[in-house]
Amino acid sequence: MKNIKYFLIFTTLLMIFAFGHAQNSVTISTIPGGVPGSSIQVAVNAQLTTVTASIQFSISYDPAVLQFVSLSNFNPNLLAIPDADIDFDSPAPGQIWFNFWDGNFPSTFVMPSFAKLFDINFNCIDYASGTSTLQFSNTPMLIEFMGESDQYYPILTDGGVVTIDPPATSTYSGTGAWNAFANWNNGLPGTITNAIINHGAVTTITTAAKCNGLTIKGDGALTLNSGKSLTNGGDFLIEPRGTFIDNSNGSFIATVMRDMIGNWVHGNTEY
Repeated sequence: MKNIKYFLIFTTLLMIFAFGHAQNSVTISTIPGGVPGSSIQVAVNAQLTTVTASIQFSISYDPAVLQFVSLSNFNPNLLAIPDADIDFDSPAPGQIWFNFWDGNFPSTFVMPSFAKLFDINFNCIDYASGTSTLQFSNTPMLIEFMGESDQYYPILTDGGVVTIDPPATSTYSGTGAWNAFANWNNGLPGTITNAIINHGAVTTITTAAKCNGLTIKGDGALTLNSGKSLTNGGDFLIEPRGTFIDNSNGSFIATVMRDMIGNWVHGNTEY
C-alpha cells in the first residue's frame, strides 16, 4: 500500500510539472493568402506562465518571398515593465532576431493566457507567388528563455506565409515611386502582371521594375531613372498625351497612340 501511495504522489507531481511546462509556448502564425506586392503582418503568440526575465531568439524566413520591415504591437506585459529593453534587428536577408531583457530583474513578467507577443511586418515580394516558412532558429541569436534563476524551454511552433498568384492587372494612381505599394490597386506588378499607369498618374522607376505588359494612359507619365531597369515581357502602349521618359538609355519597342488633326490619306483613299 505504501509503495502505491508513493507512486501516486510521484505520478501526480510529474503531471503537475509536465502541465506547468506545457503551458509555456510560443507560436508563429501561418498566413495562407499573402498578396504579392502588399504588406502583411504575422503574429507571434505566446503563453509564458513561468516568471520570465529574459527572452531571445531568431526567426528565419525566405527573402525571395518576404522582405522584413519591422516588429510592432509588443505585448503590454512587456511594455509595462520599467527599464525593459526590447531590441530587434535583421542583420541579413532571411534573418530576424528578437531580444527582451528586464532591467529590474527579478520581476514578475508572465503571460498567463495565450496572447500576442508581437507582430512581424513584411512586404510580400512582388515577382511571383511562393511559400516562406517562418522558423525559430539559433542563428544569429541563440534561443533562450530565462526564468527567475534558470533557463526554461517553451514549446516553439513554426509558422509561415503562403503568397497567392500575382494579379493579372494592377493600376498605378497618384504620384510617387514605382515601388510605392499603396499606389497600386492590386499590388506591385510582377512578371505576369500587366501594369497600367492611370490618367494623370506620375511615377518614377527608382529600383528594378518588372511587368508583363505596360500601358501609360492619357496624361500619365513614367520616368525610368538612370542606372535602373524596366523588364517588360509584353506589349508597351503609350496612349495619347501619355509620356515615357527613358533616362537609362535602354531599348524599348512601344506602340505610341497620338491624336491626329486633319485628313489621313492612304493611297487614293481619304479618311
